[in-house]
Amino acid sequence: MISAIKNILRTLRGAVLWSIYTMRMDKFIDTTVPSTLYKENSCLAIIVQPLYIISWPFFMIALGLLLQKKGKAVIYIVDDSNFEKNVFIYKMKMSAIKHCMQKLSIKGFQVAWLSDALVSGNHECISSDKLMALANLQAIWLTRGEMAKIDREREYMRYLQQLVHASSRILSILESLNLEHIIVACGIVGTSGIYLNCGKYLNIPVSTIDGDEGANLMSNSGPAAQLTDIPLAFKSFPDDDKAFAYDKAYILMGKRMEGNDPFSYQIKKISDENHESGSILLLLNSVWDQAALGLHTLYPGMNEWIFQSVKWVLENTEETIIIRQHPAERKKIASTSDDYKKLLKPFLQHKRVHFVSANADINTYGLIQKCKVVIAYSTTTALESTMLGKPVITVSNCYYSDLGFVYKPKQLEEYYHYIMRGISGQLLLSESQKNDAALCFYLSQGCNWVFTDFAATVKDFKKWVTMDPDSIFELPEIQDMLDSFISGSPIALIRHKRMFNQNDDH
Repeated sequence: MISAIKNILRTLRGAVLWSIYTMRMDKFIDTTVPSTLYKENSCLAIIVQPLYIISWPFFMIALGLLLQKKGKAVIYIVDDSNFEKNVFIYKMKMSAIKHCMQKLSIKGFQVAWLSDALVSGNHECISSDKLMALANLQAIWLTRGEMAKIDREREYMRYLQQLVHASSRILSILESLNLEHIIVACGIVGTSGIYLNCGKYLNIPVSTIDGDEGANLMSNSGPAAQLTDIPLAFKSFPDDDKAFAYDKAYILMGKRMEGNDPFSYQIKKISDENHESGSILLLLNSVWDQAALGLHTLYPGMNEWIFQSVKWVLENTEETIIIRQHPAERKKIASTSDDYKKLLKPFLQHKRVHFVSANADINTYGLIQKCKVVIAYSTTTALESTMLGKPVITVSNCYYSDLGFVYKPKQLEEYYHYIMRGISGQLLLSESQKNDAALCFYLSQGCNWVFTDFAATVKDFKKWVTMDPDSIFELPEIQDMLDSFISGSPIALIRHKRMFNQNDDH
């Protein structure tokens, strides 16, 4: 009874907030004067979806307004696919989106609705296997882990049904419009993964945008959270600028080691004493984070990789292994439903196995400095481990896995062989590899994040929705974002050029 009342109150509060936010967005749209409207021969599509964070559709609408101010002909495609369990919440979201679309239509913007699209008979674009894979990733994301099998299966079936329903309509609506570019939120959540697949099939570039409070991530080649543009930025980076990048990388790493960076993952400073040590350090990702979803190579999932790696080390070596949970998971917003102590229960009584939880008062970099070899999935700390002179073995297809400074086994036998070589000191690192890791770190952490108030979270929305759109448009970081979308150049390269040109020390 109490739970039901809380749900009703939460829904009513949501309705009031949606009404308030819609009125604010209404005023924001009113202050925008269209400069470049829809063109039949070529346009850029902004996908507007009723995603889980209530400010996301407003953010995507505003992004479209800024792009048309930059000279792009914009069409809004409203993807009204319903992934909500609560029908009333879905109706609230769609009511707000419809209101904004009516306002935009009056101003001369073109609006298309996914639900109006015909069902395409073309099934070559996205196979059932791809749809099932997307549904599985969404289920992990929704349940915040891999262990909640019953909940995962329920979410998987719910999502798969919606993805199958939406996929043919998405292809149909994209085929019916003469599009030169598509921009969609995320790249995995909701139907966004389908747009990536359909864009590739139709040879239409698709960009994605994601982020956090006060920050945006974007990519022109895959899910934004997976930093898929970094390899291109890495390979295109000017040789003359590399010394500058190396210096900035080590300065930024120093801040992260002391917990003085924008994300402040480390509780304890590296300068403080650290008692944990082990020959092998296993660095975990947040399993449900979009940055880590769907990148597995040797194992079907994160938990299988953790369990089998620890088991193999105990059975085949005399070395100590430390498993470090991602420190971000100590925060409620990033917490996981997976219980790593339960997963590792068969091993935790062993003196050569140490599990370091996200809440532990232990600095990750202290663990790195005392180990012989690091085993990672897609964590940024793998880059810093290489910078600190520790060989890294990765078991994922993450953005840095093929850049030459980490060891990426193709088979399980090679993986175990690398571990043995790492223990014996045979996995060598050259200065060139350390420099490459530093460059990748600089690009991914120093340039790829766009820190700004114009972001998709509710807290950010409350700030920018009261601003003059012209003042947002003039912000240097917003110009960089728009230039990246329009040119296709990685945002990391564009941001680097700005920082390099503004710096007096190079």
